[in-house]
Amino acid sequence: MGISIPSYVTWSNAKRFGKMLPYYWCDGSVVQQEALERIVRGVKDPVTGKHVGGAGYKHFGRSLRQSFVETESAYKGVLARDGSFFKYAGKTLRNLPGEIWNAAKSSSAAAKAAGKSGIWAGIKSGGGALMKRFPLVGSLLYLATEVPGIAKATWNGGLVDGAAEALKVGIKVTGFTAGAAIGQALIPIPFVGAVIGGMLGNKLGEIIAGKSYEEKQEEAQIAQNKGNGNGEKFDTGSTNPFNGGQMNQEEVMAQIQQIIDSNPELRTNA
Repeated sequence: MGISIPSYVTWSNAKRFGKMLPYYWCDGSVVQQEALERIVRGVKDPVTGKHVGGAGYKHFGRSLRQSFVETESAYKGVLARDGSFFKYAGKTLRNLPGEIWNAAKSSSAAAKAAGKSGIWAGIKSGGGALMKRFPLVGSLLYLATEVPGIAKATWNGGLVDGAAEALKVGIKVTGFTAGAAIGQALIPIPFVGAVIGGMLGNKLGEIIAGKSYEEKQEEAQIAQNKGNGNGEKFDTGSTNPFNGGQMNQEEVMAQIQQIIDSNPELRTNA
């Protein structure tokens, strides 16, 4: 039984998604998540607190495609306003401390005016402003942790291995962000759906991308150690006449036997 690939999964659509990939790591996944929640669950009624007008989960694939279309539209709006994604990301990072401070300050003042705790209100609002930009901050932190691996692959294996490692990292980041957005729409519990979906998406990304350069190097080292006398080594000392480094037991015994065979007096005494 073959796997049915949706008709909208085409090379043309893949290129469209690839163009907005940095934006997707930044804010695009949040745009898609909000769009998908609205399409599937509908709009929340301010009186009853219930969602109405949603398409439900029956045609989830169609809803998912529409959410990506809305994300692409938001990306085009960023380009029209800021000229490039990198200008937008730079401006967002520069403005982030001010956004957090202003949100905390205004909420704290409002809470004090109402006779409530201004400190807690400020912390809550400031944290909310940070969480709003968490996809950008989280993606940058994730990529920062992967830079050493990309650099090591480039240094030891050349530009081809470095580019391959960077591609793997991109696939894993995309899997996490897309999984988090879809998971939050499927499990509408704050942060819970995003965490579960992100973990599953990251795992899928790891399966698609394959093992990292450092993981392959570690496995090769372990295999090499196992092949050297089952890995049973002992230090023979730098003045050892046999090796001057580390030797396994079989190699040492072979060296001793060779010396005995070449010196009859040692064999006689033995």
